[in-house]
Amino acid sequence: MLQIESSTLALDVLPEVGGKIGQIRDKLSGREFLVAPRKPYRTIPLDGDWLQFDTSGMDDCFPNIAAGPYPTGPWAATQLPDLGGWTHGCWNVIEAGQSRVVLERTGEALPYSVRKTVRFVEECTLEFSYRVQNRGEFPMRYMWSAHPLISVEGPFELRLPAGDLLFRTFPSDGGGPRLAHIRIREPVMRVDPSRHKFEGLYHRARRGLVRIALTGTYAAFYIRLAGYSGRRCLVQQFRIPGR
Repeated sequence: MLQIESSTLALDVLPEVGGKIGQIRDKLSGREFLVAPRKPYRTIPLDGDWLQFDTSGMDDCFPNIAAGPYPTGPWAATQLPDLGGWTHGCWNVIEAGQSRVVLERTGEALPYSVRKTVRFVEECTLEFSYRVQNRGEFPMRYMWSAHPLISVEGPFELRLPAGDLLFRTFPSDGGGPRLAHIRIREPVMRVDPSRHKFEGLYHRARRGLVRIALTGTYAAFYIRLAGYSGRRCLVQQFRIPGR
C-alpha cells in the first residue's frame, strides 16, 4: 500500500489490488470518505469474480463495466471480466512521492498500455488522470468509469450541474423500473438515505455520463466516458474538489 498526502487529506493507493484507492481520509477530523474494506485485500486474478473479493474504496473500470464479450473487430467474442481489466491483477509503480503517485500496466485481453496519475493539485483537491495508448493495428472500442463508493452516514447533498436527468426508482413500484426525465433547476439535491432509495440517477454531462446509485449505507458514483481509440492516446482527467 502507498500513501500520498497534503496538509489536510491522506489517500491510500493499492497497486497490487487493481490500483484501487483504498481510502481518502480527512487528517483533521479523522473522517473516512470511502466505504471501508469488508474483506481482506487480495489481488483479483484475470478470471476472478470481482464480487467475491473486497469491493470497497474506489476502482477504475476499463475497457468495460459489466462482464461480457468484446463486441467488434479482431477481438470479437473475447471475454472481458466484470468491471474491466484494470480492477484485476497488479499495477507497476513508476513514481511514489509525498503528494503524487504514478502507476502503469498493459492490457491483458486488448493491446494497450496505460499510465494512471493521482496527485494533489491543491491541499483539498485530488486529480486523477489517465493516458491510454492503443498499441494494436485496429481501433479499440472502450468504456471508462470511475467507481468510488462514498460512505454515507446520514442525510447529504448531491451537487450537480443544471440539465436533464434520467431518474429510476428502486425498488420498482409494480411494473418494473420506472423511468422519467426530470429537469434540475437547482444544482443541489438533498437526500436522506433512510427514506430515499434510488437505483440510479443519470446525469448527461458534456463528455460522458454520471451515474449515482444510493442505498442506506453508501453512495456509488460512476463517472463514465465511452468512445473509440485509434492508434493514438486517450487522455482523461477528473478532479475531486475539496471543501
